Amino acid sequence: MVSLIKSYKSKPKDASSSSLMSKSEVSASELSYLKAEVWSLQNKLRDEKINTSNLSESFRTVANEKYELLDELTRHNLLIAELYDKLDHEREINNILMNEIEELQEQIDKNQTIMEQAVIQNVELKRGLIEANETIHQMGLVYLKLKEYSP
Repeated sequence: MVSLIKSYKSKPKDASSSSLMSKSEVSASELSYLKAEVWSLQNKLRDEKINTSNLSESFRTVANEKYELLDELTRHNLLIAELYDKLDHEREINNILMNEIEELQEQIDKNQTIMEQAVIQNVELKRGLIEANETIHQMGLVYLKLKEYSP
């Protein structure tokens, strides 16, 4: 078939011989074969156009999905950046609170040391008071004895 078309196309055509050549050289079966081939090629062309259209639509769909995914990725990246900012802020707050806790613990330790010293002083004062009371009591007994001996 292709060779028939090539041989037909390769023959010289002039105005007078063209109609004679087409009538004499192309038989009815060849003509119907060529018409069938044209019809087949037209069908293939139509099918290829449909395939091309389908591929274009698929490409557009894939491209749109890609852009949607990129948009979603951008949104997620922004969210991640926002979360990292919040995390940094929370860490700063945590560090401030930890420093305050350390300062309060140091103050508690100082107060506890002062309290322990006060307790020790209190115990020493109580002993001194007890000793003073005993001394006063002893002096009162001596006074009473002296009073008994005096006229």
